Amino acid sequence: MTADSGNNYSSPPHGQADSGKREELSEANSGAGSLSLAPELRRVRAEKDFVNWVEKFFLPGGELSRAVITGVRAYEFRPQQLEMSRAVAESLVKGENLCVEAPTGVGKSFAYLLPLIRLAGTLKVRSLVSTETINLQEQLFEKDLPFLAAATGIKFKSALAKGRSNYICRRRLSLLSGEERDKILPDELLARELKKLELYASDKECAGERDGMDFRLDESLWGLVCGESLNCAGPKCQYYSSCFYFRARKEWENADIIIANHALFFTDLRMKLEGDATESGLLPDYRVAVIDEAHTLENNAAEHLGLHISHAGLRGSLNRLYNPSNARGLLLLEGDDYLEARKAVKKAHEAVESFFNEVKLLYSEHSDSEYLRFRSPGKLPEFLGEELFRLYEKLR
Repeated sequence: MTADSGNNYSSPPHGQADSGKREELSEANSGAGSLSLAPELRRVRAEKDFVNWVEKFFLPGGELSRAVITGVRAYEFRPQQLEMSRAVAESLVKGENLCVEAPTGVGKSFAYLLPLIRLAGTLKVRSLVSTETINLQEQLFEKDLPFLAAATGIKFKSALAKGRSNYICRRRLSLLSGEERDKILPDELLARELKKLELYASDKECAGERDGMDFRLDESLWGLVCGESLNCAGPKCQYYSSCFYFRARKEWENADIIIANHALFFTDLRMKLEGDATESGLLPDYRVAVIDEAHTLENNAAEHLGLHISHAGLRGSLNRLYNPSNARGLLLLEGDDYLEARKAVKKAHEAVESFFNEVKLLYSEHSDSEYLRFRSPGKLPEFLGEELFRLYEKLR
């Protein structure tokens, strides 16, 4: 189920909500996030008043009009909003996929959230909403869901799901704050910011989120303390019981409606499709998925279901290991093995520069195109991968 979104629902309605092609789903179609006829959704079919309940909510005199009259916003009946919400409810009852395109002002978020709230509160069916922007995530979680909960009187739990890199890693923070601080910290001037970060993380009420900070933090410092999947020891970590990220994931497990973003949605989907042996995915199982801001879905799928490298990303990762320009990094320790590893990092740095110089040259030869797409191998030099693999061997 997708909803191609405008910016907000508060401007005057115009246009028509266009309910796209619906596709009947079979019993066997039970992949991650599919709207399949699992036992929970069979109960939706048995709910004879499900669609009528949704319609009555938006009609004049319904719960929405009564809620806004006693609140701070003016009520305005929007037929397109009613049409969209009815289509969402009917697709849930029938077990169908649904695609909706609607302009700004229709009230799309209320239109799809209301049926999900009924699913959560009455039928105990977990739903996922995925958005492109953090602003919409926060609007849904902090404003729309609480408003609709009060208007309907339905009790349910919701959670805001963010990726691992949005949380402080206690192990990495402890490492950076320890004896090796001066070797790891890229700049001595960041020591003051590090102290602020330590104080923030020590607060008992702290959730460990970057968005929760009331001070600015240098991007390079955050890169040294945020969670990373490759460096995460999971339950084996000494800080696992107090881990900010895994504490948040427990809240996701207990939620009836999860508000996530496209990046997390596709990362979770990739893990489930690949059948990762260590984790069955990041998000708990859900039976209904709503994709808002779906116009960015294709690019997100390409980025998170494929392989992505960047010049800045590779340089940053290598600099954390060893930065030849200021002699700082995790590998700045005594011993022949560390010396050989630093040499390998230096060669990898050189390979990164050479590789992206080659890419720039190729791009300059096709300056009329915004993107370059190669449909067969051999177009790009392969020495970067070889050099990175040599470094990998040194670090094992």
